[in-house]
Amino acid sequence: DTQHTGAVSSKSIRYYYQLAGGFLWFGTALTVGLVAYTLMASTDLWLAAWVSPKNTRSVNYRATIYILLSLSQSICVMSLSAINAIATNRASRNLHHHSVERLLHATSTWYERTPSGRILSRFSGDLSMVDKLFAYVLDDTFQ
Repeated sequence: DTQHTGAVSSKSIRYYYQLAGGFLWFGTALTVGLVAYTLMASTDLWLAAWVSPKNTRSVNYRATIYILLSLSQSICVMSLSAINAIATNRASRNLHHHSVERLLHATSTWYERTPSGRILSRFSGDLSMVDKLFAYVLDDTFQ
């Protein structure tokens, strides 16, 4: 058993991507993210038009549209975070399941050769770090 250091391999990222839901998850998250940031830009443009000297609309009309755009944007951003949280939870659950399955099917010579502390470290520390790190990275990437 060798210890790997450095960057995460593209094979590992592709595996996690598949566990998270693959193209369906990515496409949904990308679409919701684009809608959310389109709404954000629309809200900014609406606010800029509201303070324009050429403004002929009533304050109630402008405020209503501004509130609707802002609420829609908030809902989309929260939905994006929820989609990513669900995907990372799915990936984590599948990753843990596959890890336990491989561990249970390991040969007895592997158990004799591998210190029990290293095995526990993989399940407690390394997988926990993957669970937390990927969730934050994915959410930050999309937002």
